[in-house]
Amino acid sequence: MPLAGPLPPTGPCTVRACPRDRTSRTPYCEAHQYQLRLAREHASGELDEERWRAAASPVPVRGQVSLLGLPAQLTSEILFGLQQRTRDGRTTRLHVLRAVAEDLRRGEVASLDPRWQAPGPMAREKGQLGRSLARYVRAARGDTGAEAAADVWDLTVFGSPGRLTFTSIRQQWLRDAIKSWAADELPRHRGQRPHARIQRVIAAAGHLSAHLHAARSDHGELPAALGRRDIESFLHHLACLESAGQLSRDQRTRICQAAGRALSRIRALGQTAPGQPAAGLPDSFMLTTGDVPQAAERPEPCRDLPAEVMRALTAQLGDLERGSCGTEIRTGIELLMDTGRRPAEIATLALDCLTRDSDGSPVLIYDNHKNTRDGRRLPVTETTAKVITQQQEHVRRRFPDTPASALVLLPTVIGNPDGSRPISVNSLIQRHHDWISRMPPLILADGREFDKAKIATYCYRHTYAQRHADAGVAPDVLRDLMNHRNITATLGYYNYRELHQTGENPQVA
Repeated sequence: MPLAGPLPPTGPCTVRACPRDRTSRTPYCEAHQYQLRLAREHASGELDEERWRAAASPVPVRGQVSLLGLPAQLTSEILFGLQQRTRDGRTTRLHVLRAVAEDLRRGEVASLDPRWQAPGPMAREKGQLGRSLARYVRAARGDTGAEAAADVWDLTVFGSPGRLTFTSIRQQWLRDAIKSWAADELPRHRGQRPHARIQRVIAAAGHLSAHLHAARSDHGELPAALGRRDIESFLHHLACLESAGQLSRDQRTRICQAAGRALSRIRALGQTAPGQPAAGLPDSFMLTTGDVPQAAERPEPCRDLPAEVMRALTAQLGDLERGSCGTEIRTGIELLMDTGRRPAEIATLALDCLTRDSDGSPVLIYDNHKNTRDGRRLPVTETTAKVITQQQEHVRRRFPDTPASALVLLPTVIGNPDGSRPISVNSLIQRHHDWISRMPPLILADGREFDKAKIATYCYRHTYAQRHADAGVAPDVLRDLMNHRNITATLGYYNYRELHQTGENPQVA
């Protein structure tokens, strides 16, 4: 009698996304044999089995996402995007990624696209993840030409965060000219939100575009037909909006300044030359300095907080460590109070932000993002230095395996396995707002209640400036402490006032 031997392998299931082996009698695994039977029952006509095999979902496996059956290029793009998301400390939820892979498979998508719209349930979550992966891929390709042709720019391709939207500009010639201006302008801006100022100019061009569309019979589509009369009409339109309360004087001034700057720059870039988008645009179609309305005079600086309010806030700092805030938020707000820095400058402090001068005095090292002035040095008190030192120790305990050079002082608790991602500015501001909101009433020395709605994170910068001015710090020294280039900016942060002799000297850094 011959010895028994193993049966030959059955081979893989013919569903493209399935990693299982098929049964001996069918070309499918048991799960897909059952799914095929259901698909035939629900099909309105004869089922296209080949197409069904290409689109059918794999059997879910806990902790895994199958990319089988996707085109090779799409698979590479998804893997690359996931790699970059992980390096940036972002968390990717498996059930969302699995759903994205299924939608891409069913839709027979060949390549990731930032404009991809996810269908069905979890559309928002799937769309966010799909667009995130696509942005990393496009940034790696560096195809700025293709992005510049679109009406919504994903600035990842240009090496910057955010987006620029040109859809408010109706005339094609003006839209193309403003795009050329934006592409030229973008490399000049640095900081956390380099696109914000450019988007304001685009919005001003949108106001001009909307007026031309409404006021002219040709809707402003012919640049050569425009002239000074159209500029005057636009200026009258803005004045009417201000008188009707639909625009503030400051908004009207900013729109005129931004639109004038853009029109001047597109000429300098040669956009009015023959063959260019704004060919034939007359020189009279220009906003001059005299066309800009005088800006409203700024009110006297008064955003510093009274001493009794600051004492009450300091006494409540312990409340910040309760709930979901944690030591990072408390430390961040305490440093805002002590140093007068902007929220973004505190939120992004490196772990080794504290050093000592030659005389042993503590110094804070920070980056001035607003004016692109990195490595600024600010003298601080020993009390502030102790706050920083305690936070440094806390961070080292949380992330003992991460090199100190890669750590931040205020690491976020979300998607941050190695401690390299700081808390967001918005998170710091929102937690501060929540903290102020749940405080008991703040009573001034004269018995009046202080309006808590007036307390914002930027008030601490004004309070810092006023505290130093009251202590007799010279304006030029205070300018350096505030890290302003122009002393006029510093003078806008405090009032000159006569101090009452209390026998106490204000504490300064």
